[in-house]
Amino acid sequence: MERVYREFFEATLLKKQDYTEEVESYYNDLIIMRKGVRKDFGKDSMVYTAELKHSIFGKREMQNALSDILAGALIEVLKRNKYRRGKRTLAVGLGNEKMTADSLGSKTVDGLQVSRHFLNEGSLLKGDMANLSAIKSSVSGVTGLNSYDIIRGVIATTKPDFLIAIDTLASKSLSRIARAVQITDYGIEPGKGVNNSKTILSESTLGIPVIAIGAPFVIYVMDIIREYIINNGGQVKDISELKSYVVTAKDIDISVEEYGYVLSRAINIALNTA
Repeated sequence: MERVYREFFEATLLKKQDYTEEVESYYNDLIIMRKGVRKDFGKDSMVYTAELKHSIFGKREMQNALSDILAGALIEVLKRNKYRRGKRTLAVGLGNEKMTADSLGSKTVDGLQVSRHFLNEGSLLKGDMANLSAIKSSVSGVTGLNSYDIIRGVIATTKPDFLIAIDTLASKSLSRIARAVQITDYGIEPGKGVNNSKTILSESTLGIPVIAIGAPFVIYVMDIIREYIINNGGQVKDISELKSYVVTAKDIDISVEEYGYVLSRAINIALNTA
């Protein structure tokens, strides 16, 4: 079954609807954080977008700075949804961990400080840590199961109060590959062309707040060609036959490892601070 990547959210997609945005710069203006309110489908959703002017490749100090900034954004989103420390939180690593560019969810989950089992055993640290559990849902091509069904089943059994879903995103621009992160409480909606509402991970379908975190590591070939043609003054013809082809960067293995570290650190900080 074809893997359909959730696309990096572009504010311009809502130009006919209300979208307010605040912009701040950090780390000597190398990290730009856009804080937006997305008004659609009858709900106001927060969208935080961190954009990097330079790669974090091999730069631990910059990675930690990005992680701290993302933690602050995640704390705001959690508090907006009435989170407080001790609330049961389920983190889900989406994607196929056997495919490097699609393993962000898995790498992030590997770095999380899961604690639900300690708390259930009556740990003396009960009042000092977040209540976090985590799973890797993989993809239907591997499990034969829809991620939504897996997650819904875990929610029914463990009854978490919050869901944090981490996934690889698809960008429409090469400039954002491994240079951006998004956090939103809108949830996760699969890419265009998939008209199955049951696969949407959101508060309306799962019954608890869903916070989605993602970074763009792949791009559809037709979007590369479209961007190139437009930037050079040409007109785009029908290139829809390329919609099944997806590419990534040659050093994506290191990028996924580094972003897995950044996101897991941000989630750990946020859940234990908010």
